[in-house]
Amino acid sequence: MRYESAVNSSLKFSIVETTDRVDIVSEVAEIPPDAVRIVEDTRTSTLVDLCRKGLDPALDPIEVAFTYPQPARTGDHFSMFRCPVKFGQPETKISFDKADLRRPLTAANRELAINSDQIVEGMINDLSRADIVSQVKRAIIDDLPSGTPSEEAIAKCVFVSGRTLQRRLSNENTNFRTLVLEVRRELAEKYMADKTMPLAEISYMLGFSDTSSFSRAFKRWTGEPPVVFRKSL
Repeated sequence: MRYESAVNSSLKFSIVETTDRVDIVSEVAEIPPDAVRIVEDTRTSTLVDLCRKGLDPALDPIEVAFTYPQPARTGDHFSMFRCPVKFGQPETKISFDKADLRRPLTAANRELAINSDQIVEGMINDLSRADIVSQVKRAIIDDLPSGTPSEEAIAKCVFVSGRTLQRRLSNENTNFRTLVLEVRRELAEKYMADKTMPLAEISYMLGFSDTSSFSRAFKRWTGEPPVVFRKSL
């Protein structure tokens, strides 16, 4: 949860451990009532999905709780979480069996994790301001490993409509596509400076479908293929 601010400064997480379970509790602050369900659904499903990708696709919580009232249809909730789901609760919570969360990550790489942490931490510190450009860049950084983020998805992350996002970025003399390119290029050069990071991992972290796509984009940005650029460092 160290980088929760990279996702949204209005979300606060806490972890509560008991004898046999771990509860991940999130508090939604200063969010319009009509946006609470979107925020809770998005953050909760994303966190569960990341746990499954890192540990085991068959990993299921033992319980999920939401603060908003039970909707008319709950089939999507049960198909996503595959566990009991409660609504109208005092807090948003995902509960896991403690033994499940103690399992090692399937693709754990300690050195790579430390290096990536330092790079992303530095960028988040640079983006500590609250203006719309910084908010969008923070959301893009978080979303890149899942692929090229869409403007609509990022608009939801910063709690504005797509049209409002376009207008506000235009007022800052930029646009969504430009910000995605800027974030990718800035991160790419930082990752490339760490020669222990393989190109395949950099490609994944930047949301490219494969190394070839990343190499072509990097050459457009710098005029050099990644391998040549790295040798010149």
